[in-house]
Amino acid sequence: MPSPLLAGALAATLIVLLGCDGNLTIATGGTSASATTGPHAIWQVGVQAPPADAHATALRVRMQTHLPQKVASSTTNYFWIGSYLSDGSFIQIGYYVPWYQSDQAGWFYCAFADPQSSGDCHDAALGTVDGGDSWHSYGLEAAVDASGTPGWVATFDDQRIGTIAWPAQDTGSHAPTIFAESSGNDPRSTPGGDLGPVDFSQFAVQLSGRRDEQTITVGLPSYNAANVCPPFGIRADGHGGVMLGSGLDCPAALDVVSWG
Repeated sequence: MPSPLLAGALAATLIVLLGCDGNLTIATGGTSASATTGPHAIWQVGVQAPPADAHATALRVRMQTHLPQKVASSTTNYFWIGSYLSDGSFIQIGYYVPWYQSDQAGWFYCAFADPQSSGDCHDAALGTVDGGDSWHSYGLEAAVDASGTPGWVATFDDQRIGTIAWPAQDTGSHAPTIFAESSGNDPRSTPGGDLGPVDFSQFAVQLSGRRDEQTITVGLPSYNAANVCPPFGIRADGHGGVMLGSGLDCPAALDVVSWG
């Protein structure tokens, strides 16, 4: 199971994505709700796939492992792909870099039934994701095991690293999203450290009833609060991918980001 900080931050991540942290401005998937821009325990910046890429039964992305990072004290940086599912639950997979060993990374994957749930989370030891700006692929795919139990298979570099028994088998009306996140247990008026930036490439989904993947090259900015960008932003990398993290541009919530 994840470390206490990892588990707590991952659980809090879902709460923010659901918009249940009452004083935050949620600007996700082109929608925005006015609220305060005060301290946050979690600072997130991402890009959501277009609505046409909803009803997915698989999602995957390649991510650069940018190490070392300047991670704020008592926080963890996360880089991941995830989605709500048809029943309102949530899944995600990616890698983490903690403040206490910011030159190493490990993979993780989780599923959450609701904001009050601690989630079914699994993480690998630090060092299992090598650095040096290396690239690795992360994926989640709906599957039914030999006993007929539905769930999701988690993959790292196209190798199975685990499964989660889970009833919902597609993302419903929700489109998958890629995210960079600075996360701690206590609210901060500024995020403190840097968040990557990290390059994301080959963002793809497989839609329900289809055998081929759809490559995502455009999307909508997704911030969990109005004061996330700056300091964290979004920018096409110039060679078919998109960067998320520190010191990048600040497209508005309704602006379409293109990186194809």
